[in-house]
Formats: sequence, structure tokens, C-alpha cells
Amino acid sequence: MRVRVSVAAAMVALLSGCAAMRAAQMEANAKEKAESCKQRQSVMAAKNQEAIATFLTGKSIADKLPLGGKKVTYEMLNSKETPLSAESNELMQYRDLRAKILSDSTGWWMDCAPKEVSTAFLDSSRQTLALYRDLAMSRLTFGQAAERLDKIAQDYETNLPSLMQQARSREQQEWSQAEAAQAARDQAAAAAFAAGMASVPRPQPVYIQPVQVPAYRAPTQTTCNKFGNQVNCTTY
Repeated sequence: MRVRVSVAAAMVALLSGCAAMRAAQMEANAKEKAESCKQRQSVMAAKNQEAIATFLTGKSIADKLPLGGKKVTYEMLNSKETPLSAESNELMQYRDLRAKILSDSTGWWMDCAPKEVSTAFLDSSRQTLALYRDLAMSRLTFGQAAERLDKIAQDYETNLPSLMQQARSREQQEWSQAEAAQAARDQAAAAAFAAGMASVPRPQPVYIQPVQVPAYRAPTQTTCNKFGNQVNCTTY
């Protein structure tokens, strides 16, 4: 019984240590991933901003739409104009640029952003690309396009906190489920180990027969022999 208790205590301590090690490793991995994603985002953002700013320099569409981080204005929203031929070309070129940026950044969004957020961002980006095409084809006025671009951006920003909360809840649930599954596997392994230990034959005591010593017998006879003047006697 004492052996079983000792084995059980040892397994409990071992499982506790393993869980702590897993938690520490997960935290370290999360920090490493966050740092890597932050660096990738910084490089990506700088590259994209430079490409967009370079393209929009000297383009008339830059003053008619909220592009490149520019805020929507009253003048933009009230424009009844449709694109001229040159502006349509600019819009399609800009659409191609934004499509390339989106394609290049998809890996980051899939690797580093919660799927709820990445799905919303990619969806809003596709809506924006479709809007550039429709405007280039004069299906919209600049004012209508500016309004829709602003709405797409505002909807994404408004929904972002809720999406982040959903992501945190999902990740916590997934982590809890993974921990429970791992704990079940650990307990099964511990039970199998304990059962194996219990089935091992225990050492049996070995008894050594003591050496048999003849019982003491008191002398019963004396014999004497005389050699000259000397007498030798033996008792037995």
C-alpha cells in the first residue's frame, strides 16, 4: 500500500510539473509570435504606405476620394461627377495596386490576426476593390463612391472591438478544451503506469536456515594414562 501511495504522489507531482511547463512554453511561444508579427506588420505597413503615397502623387482621384489614409470631406460626399477617361485609368491602376497589397498581406492576416478579424478585413477589402471598379466604369459618382468607402471603413472599425472579444472567447475555449484533452491523456498515461507498477511482482522475503550446532553434552567419562611419574587424564 505504501508503494502505491508513493507512486500516485509521484505521478501527481509529475503531471503538475508537466502542466506548468506546457503553460510556460505556450506563453513563450505566444510572446515570440507576437514580436514576429509586430515586426512583419511594421515592415509591411511602411512598404504599403510608400507605394500608395507614390502612386497618388499628382493624381486627380487623390482629391476626390478618401484614399491613402485621407479622411472623407463634405466636398467629396457632394460630388456629382463621374470619372473622366484618365481618372478611370487611374482608378483601375489604383485598384490593381491595392489588390497586390492585399495579396501580399494575406499571409500576415492569416498568421497573425484572429480569424474573426482577418475575415472581416479581407471582406471589406474586397468590397473596396469592387467599388473602385464600379466607379471606374462610371456606375457611381465620386460622391457615392466616397460615401460607400467611408461606410466600409466605419463598419470595420465599429465591429472590430466585438470581433476581438469573439476571438478572445473562442481562443480561451479552444485553450481550455486542449488543456482538458491533454489532462485526460496525462491521467490515462498515469493510470496505465500505476497499473503496470501494481502488476510487477513484489520481492518475497528469503529466510536462511541457521546452522545447526550440536547441543552441549556434559562429560560423562574420564580416562587416565600414566607415563612414568606423569598421569594424563581426559574427560569426555
